[in-house]
Amino acid sequence: METLDPKAHVELACSTAEEFTKIYYENMDKKRLLMPKLYLDSAAVVWNGNGFSGKESIIKHLEDLPGSHHTVTTLDAQKVPESVTGNKLAYVIQVYGIVKYEIHREQKSFHQNFMIITDEDNKWKIASDCFRLQDAIQKS
Repeated sequence: METLDPKAHVELACSTAEEFTKIYYENMDKKRLLMPKLYLDSAAVVWNGNGFSGKESIIKHLEDLPGSHHTVTTLDAQKVPESVTGNKLAYVIQVYGIVKYEIHREQKSFHQNFMIITDEDNKWKIASDCFRLQDAIQKS
């Protein structure tokens, strides 16, 4: 990858995050059968504290989830040093939003972190994914 100044890296990370999350949540909500294209074969996911390793296990879990509608409210991204990723371009993306599952009346806040990395075809793939529903803190 060509050398970019720090500001250009931030802008590229954020634009990539916006594009990637748009595709991810459109697929999750409307085209779940396309989700396997977004994960590395060796990907790891933690979904509300439950761990899944490998694309097959991850996709089985995602297919078992009820229908959903996600609304992203904020996101941020940063470049992962290439020394950590074997000289591949990678970003960590942090997403906050609201999700409504078909089986529940209420919507819930969520937080999701992705690490995406370019594969040998220069396409973005999820290496790591951590999803957590956010419950309000109960004050005593």
